[in-house]
Amino acid sequence: MLLGVALVLLAPQSADVVSEAHRVWLEEEVAVLITEGERELFSELSSDADRALFIEAFWDRRDPDRATPDNERRDEHYRRIAEADRRFREGSSRRGATTERGRYYLLLGEPNSFEPFIGRNEVVTSELWFYRGGGLVGLSPRFNLLFFMENNTGPYRLYSPLDDGPEALLAVVGFAQDRARTIDTLRGVSVDLARASLTIDLTDPVGDVMARPRDPNATADPSISFALRPSTSAHVIVAAILESAKQGIDTDYVDGYRRHQSRVESEYSFGYVSNRPYWTVLYDASGAAFLHF
Repeated sequence: MLLGVALVLLAPQSADVVSEAHRVWLEEEVAVLITEGERELFSELSSDADRALFIEAFWDRRDPDRATPDNERRDEHYRRIAEADRRFREGSSRRGATTERGRYYLLLGEPNSFEPFIGRNEVVTSELWFYRGGGLVGLSPRFNLLFFMENNTGPYRLYSPLDDGPEALLAVVGFAQDRARTIDTLRGVSVDLARASLTIDLTDPVGDVMARPRDPNATADPSISFALRPSTSAHVIVAAILESAKQGIDTDYVDGYRRHQSRVESEYSFGYVSNRPYWTVLYDASGAAFLHF
């Protein structure tokens, strides 16, 4: 299990000096998982001892089964990091987990299926990933993510039907302003690619248009309307993916640390568990406090 980096067992550092391992943990390894409140608190901590306790609490709150000695969520995340580093490395120094493809791989894991478009004359180098939503809030039951090399250069980045538009996928730009011909060219390469140029949601009705039989002798398919526009749901789905790993996470330990750090040891404040549904503090007329269960 790849737990060595996760636990970040480090030699003591001077106060306010963030070690490289802790910087990597925050900015690379858990960047897609950590909430804004957690990030702010971690950045405020002034000792490696407190940072190590924070990391322990961070993963404890994400452990799907605390009755077992293993933390399955942490183990799976570091497995994905190792796989992303292996598969998506771009350039000589950038690790795969920090690339655009790596970022979504950490969030979603292995695609249910995968379709590459490499070395084609019609379209730029691209990869099309297919997923089932798995009941995640805001996600379609079936969706695709398209990563492409803009103008066949540079790193892969996530394609946006709204911001990029189908023409950005063409390797030949002679008819880039002809939407019907653009879509038809993409459909000649792959119906799935043509559909992904317009939508992320695979349940979108645009898929019905793409599935119509295509006349291979036609220069452009008249059944494809010029009015066909990229789906407006694309940004919503991407936003839901980016927030998916932060939903339902109990971060009361952040509040607990801020409340009690001046009165108790960090080890106890990071282990804070809220009992607010079961008790509250009341005050009598003199201002004396007492617990009400």
